[in-house]
Amino acid sequence: MVFCVLVLSSTEAAVGEAAGGDVGRPTTHLHFYFHENFSGGPDGTAVQVSAARGGLNNGSFFGVVNVVDDMLREGADPASRLLQRGFSTNVPTYARLQTAGMKGYGRL
Repeated sequence: MVFCVLVLSSTEAAVGEAAGGDVGRPTTHLHFYFHENFSGGPDGTAVQVSAARGGLNNGSFFGVVNVVDDMLREGADPASRLLQRGFSTNVPTYARLQTAGMKGYGRL
């Protein structure tokens, strides 16, 4: 079982490139194709388990918790070969729309 926390940071990547990175070492490019279905129907892969206080009229997503069961596929086509399933819990970490953040805790 592999646990991971996904944190997206362009600053970290920019600092690594500016410092020279791993010059002379081969680079591996990984492409991930997670497919989500927010339909809410029987084939849905994302479910909201906690809503924001005040519903959609409160101006933020604070308090929202989503549980996701994504499909990791070989390609961008939804019919491509299924490689793995990715389970996660997504929790917005902001109270105002001006400061956006999202934490995803999951396992592959």
